[in-house]
Amino acid sequence: MVGMRSTSAGAPLLGLMLIGCSGGVSDEGAAVGTDGQTQGGTQSDVGDTDASDDPIPEVGCDGLRPQRAPLRRLSDWHYRNTVDDLFEGLVVPSDDFPATSTAFRFSSDPAANVVTDLAAEQLLIAAEDIGEQVIANVGDIAPCGGSAADETCAAAFIETFGPRALRRPLRDDERTLLLAAYQEGVAAYGHADGIGRIVTVALQLPAFVYLLEEGSQSDDGTLQLTDHEIASRLSYLLWGTMPDDELREFADSGELHQPEQIAEQARRMIGDSRSTMALTRFHREWLEIRELRAADKNLTRFPRFGPDMIASMDEQLSRLVQSVLESDDPTLVRLLTTTDVEIDAQLAPLYGLDAPVTWTTVSLDPERRGGILTLPAYLAAHSGTDPTSSVFRGLVIRERLLCQSLGSPPAEALEDTTVVPPNATERERTEALMDDPQCGFCHVLMNPLGMGFEHYDAIGAWRETYPDGGEIDTQWELAGTPDGVDDVEFDGAIELNALLAGSEPVAHCFVENWTHHSFGVAPAPTELSECALDDLSAEFLASGQSLPELIVAFTQTDGFRYRDISEEE
Repeated sequence: MVGMRSTSAGAPLLGLMLIGCSGGVSDEGAAVGTDGQTQGGTQSDVGDTDASDDPIPEVGCDGLRPQRAPLRRLSDWHYRNTVDDLFEGLVVPSDDFPATSTAFRFSSDPAANVVTDLAAEQLLIAAEDIGEQVIANVGDIAPCGGSAADETCAAAFIETFGPRALRRPLRDDERTLLLAAYQEGVAAYGHADGIGRIVTVALQLPAFVYLLEEGSQSDDGTLQLTDHEIASRLSYLLWGTMPDDELREFADSGELHQPEQIAEQARRMIGDSRSTMALTRFHREWLEIRELRAADKNLTRFPRFGPDMIASMDEQLSRLVQSVLESDDPTLVRLLTTTDVEIDAQLAPLYGLDAPVTWTTVSLDPERRGGILTLPAYLAAHSGTDPTSSVFRGLVIRERLLCQSLGSPPAEALEDTTVVPPNATERERTEALMDDPQCGFCHVLMNPLGMGFEHYDAIGAWRETYPDGGEIDTQWELAGTPDGVDDVEFDGAIELNALLAGSEPVAHCFVENWTHHSFGVAPAPTELSECALDDLSAEFLASGQSLPELIVAFTQTDGFRYRDISEEE
């Protein structure tokens, strides 16, 4: 049972095959390598042609509206969840699985999960790690066999494990490959090693590593997803993991491509506690609430800040999202304005409250706190080590709530040549930046929004004055906004939140971000995408900006069941 890594001769070849899969998927359903050669089987031997065989409707704003959704590798978070569920906690996900880059807006972005040469090697090592754990626990994972070779047991294991790992029915060539891996392991070390090698090989197959969408049929640049591919879309979007038994059974029945069945499953999954982590993850990435470290803050200035407080900030964010979704008003407006939050002993001092024994729901002063933008997790993530940052805080609101992209700052901005009067107040420093001839245009759009949050320090605690005793001025103008948001003066974060919450541009921007997160890429700047976004936004607004109803409505769109592959052909 030792030396499995060095004797898995076929595994490195599979790793190389994974690199090729980063190229895309052809119209025939085969993964296409960067050299243009096809990898894997074509549609004819997929064994998963369960979607409707009716002709694909004509594409257009008045017809079918497929959307772009490039081939994506599992993120590291998806991988950990999948391994946990696949083996029901009997093995530990490998730390060697390639990390997801944090340099992109959403972790679902294909560019955040590219399989490079190094990543392919990491995939191999991670798969071998799991295989070795399976060998050690073979009696629990494949209990049908003993220590001697048992191909009947191996075949039975392949038939149960394979479809769960690949998230669709097995192909004949995959059965042959996995059985050959077993036979190689048996010849070297015995039955347990053979089962371990089945797992090692399966966890390197493109159908495991990628969210492969080969479709049941394609026509003129449009691919219709199979029921099992729809099941995977639902499960990784709403739970961040593989489909559960019920979802697989609906896919196996060939009914999951029907909109009413998709909606039924979406509602079930949203109502399950497993959706909390996935939906919190979306909100965290939407607002760029990055993972904090103790080194991110001046610990002399903020001695309480450390791993425990950081964990509580993150937990509070998750609890807020969950409480909004489970409330009788699960809306974007509530998310942006609610004064009901949960706090623990770590967070209580930030609110000026006594420390509770355990997590406790409190109703905060509506003149000081309201919604997700006044949570310490958000405020601390968009501050410096000691001072706050009106630039960072304002930029997120401008780009993520209003969808007005400011682009990258010019190179000269790094030189910081803005003339600031001696002993200037924070307002005077901000106005000097706004008047700067090179950078003023962007600062006019960012800084006033961020200045509205100056009553919150760099870890999100309320303050009446600056550390030097200076007055905090939060009265600014909301300017340069899209139609539907008034350019008016506001005083502080609460008034700004009230101006933004419930407005059509913010609702439309939220839908655009949800779509980007779900497909892994921003909506294409095409008439077809605009039609789809406008209709989904209209449904969102008609529902009172209900978050669950937005998710369900999204699963009913053509883009959830059909992929635009016109640029991939």
